[in-house]
Amino acid sequence: MLTVNGVVVLYHPDSSIVENIQSYIDSIDKLYVVDNSGFIDSEVVAEIEKINKCIYVNNGENIGLARALNVGAEMALDNGADWLLTMDQDSRFQDGTLMHIIQWLNDNDASDVGIVTPVHKTFGYSTKVCNGLVDASTVMTSGNLLNLEAYVEVGPFREDFFIDYVDHEYCFRLMNFNYKILIHCDSILEHNLGVSKYVNFFGFSVIYTNHNRVRRYYITRNRLSILKEYWLTQPVYCIKDIKNFFTSWLKIVLFDKNAIAKQKSILLGVLHFFQCKTGKLSSEGEKYLGIGNSRKNERQL
Repeated sequence: MLTVNGVVVLYHPDSSIVENIQSYIDSIDKLYVVDNSGFIDSEVVAEIEKINKCIYVNNGENIGLARALNVGAEMALDNGADWLLTMDQDSRFQDGTLMHIIQWLNDNDASDVGIVTPVHKTFGYSTKVCNGLVDASTVMTSGNLLNLEAYVEVGPFREDFFIDYVDHEYCFRLMNFNYKILIHCDSILEHNLGVSKYVNFFGFSVIYTNHNRVRRYYITRNRLSILKEYWLTQPVYCIKDIKNFFTSWLKIVLFDKNAIAKQKSILLGVLHFFQCKTGKLSSEGEKYLGIGNSRKNERQL
């Protein structure tokens, strides 16, 4: 039997994190709860620490999604795990369907598989309908079973990305090493993609992800890095993502009440890409975007 550990990355979670963890904790051997919150909710942490198999790690600050995932992967490797479940705090598996993936891994030779992921059921978006196992080129972080042998070979998640496009970049890197990315159609993950909103536009219902201004900065900067690095090996994805960039920008202009602030974030992301700036947004960058150091503003990051 394979040993499966998990990592869930926290950032100012509410009490729903406990129920989300309960949806998959029985299917894995250990869960590393890596907390990137600058301000800790002691009541939520106390509830998490009551859950059997959970190991809570307090980073004391936001060290980024990529670094937090690497912390979990390193702990899982030290524990002798074969596969690592990577989870967002706002995701949960339906009816124990994580076990469908784990059972498939136990019953089959998956040495050439880098990631197996469930079908994502996301608010406002149609759920993918498929059967069996389906090849994919990129998948989101949450719900993935990551082959830790592949992780050792391919290397850690890109910490210079900090957040956003960490998952896409890792999938492309896995494929460059000839690992497969698979979707297991019998496993369902309920997942929230940002703060999605509906607007009425000339009688049509339009949905867009209302990411805050700091996320817009990272999305823009890291998206451009992906386009630069993977244009030759992933041309179809890159063409689609250029289209997505202009579509999301247009939705911000048309529908977002904070359009001016978010366009500043996009422009800063473009500037920092050309200046080869990576990692966490500097204090000067936060000041430019109008982000302070209060608890309220830290939650916006």
